Amino acid sequence: AGSLTLSGPRDEPVHWVVAAALDLSGLRAAARAGKPPALAGPFVHRPLGPDGGDGALEILVGPDNPDFVPLASLPPFVAGAVMVSEDGGFARHPGFDFAEIHASLQALVQLGRAVRGGSTITQQLAKNLFLTRQRTYARKVREALVTLAIEGAVDKNRLLEIYLNVVEWGPGIFGIGPAARAYFAKEPAALTPAEAALLASAIPNPLRRHAEWQRGELAPNRAARIAWILARLAERGLLAPETDTGLAALFGPLGLPLPADPLDQAIGDEAAAQADNDGDLAASTDG
Repeated sequence: AGSLTLSGPRDEPVHWVVAAALDLSGLRAAARAGKPPALAGPFVHRPLGPDGGDGALEILVGPDNPDFVPLASLPPFVAGAVMVSEDGGFARHPGFDFAEIHASLQALVQLGRAVRGGSTITQQLAKNLFLTRQRTYARKVREALVTLAIEGAVDKNRLLEIYLNVVEWGPGIFGIGPAARAYFAKEPAALTPAEAALLASAIPNPLRRHAEWQRGELAPNRAARIAWILARLAERGLLAPETDTGLAALFGPLGLPLPADPLDQAIGDEAAAQADNDGDLAASTDG
């Protein structure tokens, strides 16, 4: 059951207010009463190829794959960095973040272009696991239905675990295990907070960001994004004040200045923090 209300002056969309509610308790109860959903256990994921067609790569999402990383084996800040960057309301929303959708619409109206992503982690999973890259209204409807189905049937921890093991971080680099080894030559459990934040910041445009990393580049706006992610992790209690984030070790070789105190300051406002995603986010969250 759910409701959606849009109110405000007809000619002033920037002042529109979206009020929405979605109750999945019935769907979740039905899922618990039935047989476990396919995503609850091991399954094979076949990422789409560069042309949007069927790809040749097969990823076993389960413990028999040596690249598979259980969520429980990761430091909390690794998954936290991804949630902060991609879907800050993941733990609370029912598959759709209506507040973020509203903010995205307002930004679109004010700036005349998309600078924020509205797709949640669950929506991204719906697209990546079950749908094509077609940009049609029919696909959007299917995406919404699949999002409701998996959000109602699979618990949040498992959804996040699947996401971390199938999301793309570069050409042929799928999952946090291969990503940690490709970027930093280490296992994901050994990532520093700054390294986790860098990987999280790459998700919206993984091919471009990986190429930049290979060239030893890190744009100032992306550096600000990484510091912003670290500040949000600290706010959420995932980093203690005395934590060595590894930011100096990450920025130093690249010749980037350190923020005065990355765990105790807001790195600009929300619009500035979104700057690194400008022109990129739509590629991953609306693709």
